[in-house]
Amino acid sequence: MVWRTLRFLVPAMLVMAGAVVAAEPSTKSDAVGRPVSIDVAPRAFRLDGPRATRQLLVTGHYADGSLRDLTGLAGFQATDPGRLSVDADGLVHGLGDGSTQLIVEVGGRKATTEATVSGIKRIEPVSFRRELMPVLSVAGCSDIRCHGAPSGKDGFRLSLWGFDPEFDFQQLTHDGLGRRTNTLNPDNSLVLNKALSQVPHVGGRRFAPRSHLANLIRTWQSEGLRDDQKPVSLAELTVTPDRRVLKAPAVGQRLAVSAKFSDGRVQDVTRLTTFSSSDIAIASVDRSGRVEFNRQGEVAILCRFMGRLESVRMMHIAEPAAGYAWPNPPEANYVDTHVFAKLKMLNIAPSELCTDEQFVRRLYLDLCGVLPTPGEVRAFLSTGGPDKR
Repeated sequence: MVWRTLRFLVPAMLVMAGAVVAAEPSTKSDAVGRPVSIDVAPRAFRLDGPRATRQLLVTGHYADGSLRDLTGLAGFQATDPGRLSVDADGLVHGLGDGSTQLIVEVGGRKATTEATVSGIKRIEPVSFRRELMPVLSVAGCSDIRCHGAPSGKDGFRLSLWGFDPEFDFQQLTHDGLGRRTNTLNPDNSLVLNKALSQVPHVGGRRFAPRSHLANLIRTWQSEGLRDDQKPVSLAELTVTPDRRVLKAPAVGQRLAVSAKFSDGRVQDVTRLTTFSSSDIAIASVDRSGRVEFNRQGEVAILCRFMGRLESVRMMHIAEPAAGYAWPNPPEANYVDTHVFAKLKMLNIAPSELCTDEQFVRRLYLDLCGVLPTPGEVRAFLSTGGPDKR
């Protein structure tokens, strides 16, 4: 019977909830290991516009079939360095119009991707809805714990997570007699100085003075506090990878987020996406989309941009305990098949079969929420038959 699997489900959940710490590789060579091959995603991309970026992902493939994110450990070299630059996190910035090949090397393996850069000198105002609103979300300003609360915070209110751009535009440009913004001297604006903690701010410093987020707020103000003339909607939001199982020594995975808008434009929005983890005790995620596991387990990483929410599943499997060996227990039914498959993947041996006394106690607690009476226990223990449990 299906109830027989209780002896496996409960111990499995308890063990999975235990703190099996994820061990950080001690050296770069340990983190890289010996990949059989590497690949870089995307294999070809275009940077179109003066602020366009692209998050690259470098993945190592290993002999045991496992995958590791090697983006932060890889070296990047453009055949034409005047076209683009790549930072330590694998984020590409355009420098000049044209095409180039980008060579990626790590662990003695190489891969290439083709890049085309255009519109570097094009005058393109900061989009209030596609760029500035996400900045307020990434910085936490429109969060429920801050100005996105129903009553706002310290006299300033924004819509929760930027769901009402029209309201937020009015709040930023007209509320408080327009004192929060400054078109003539953006560096002296209250909205920027609060976020930089250059004036007293309960929320503290939200980003660095010369960061991409600060520059967007600064530029939007200098361009005249404009709302988008022809607002576009978000048609599709894609997160890569959408699922990943990491086996020790791998403990982290970088994410890349791409948005497709109603006007057909496709743009990398990784640095404008708000990330959060369903369980920060198991894994955390920073603003750049880097997921870092603290211990074995599985989490959902929530990725939010322009009102759209996508989630990706991430799992980390730690090294098995010393002397571990899968006991290969018999399967009583299809539930056992699935439970055993998950336990085997996690290097967790199922518990031994519980006694009849333990079984009847668990059954009553699970179904009735009370302990069985002594008479009910005796009646169950005296019952025979192959379908007893």
